[in-house]
Amino acid sequence: MTLWSLINLIPNFTLTARRLQDLNYNGWLALIPTLGLVILIFGTIIFAFITFGIGLIFVPFIILLAILIQIGFFILTLIEGTQGPNQYGPDLKKEWHVINN
Repeated sequence: MTLWSLINLIPNFTLTARRLQDLNYNGWLALIPTLGLVILIFGTIIFAFITFGIGLIFVPFIILLAILIQIGFFILTLIEGTQGPNQYGPDLKKEWHVINN
């Protein structure tokens, strides 16, 4: 991870968690892309050492899986939120519209 990634780790997590809650999903699901990527990277390294390099064959598949997870979460951020209030609070988009009119 680069320094910029580390600086943006918490803001990205909180933004994704809020967006997931707007979609009526648990905000802790925002950990999946970050922790999943870290686990995949270190898991691949450990597996490669255990299998004496044979595990490196799986690296392209692991990279593809990580990319697909990132794309999936990006698509989730584009979906319109739950209409009306949900278990995480009121519909902020509706409240914003009322305030501005």
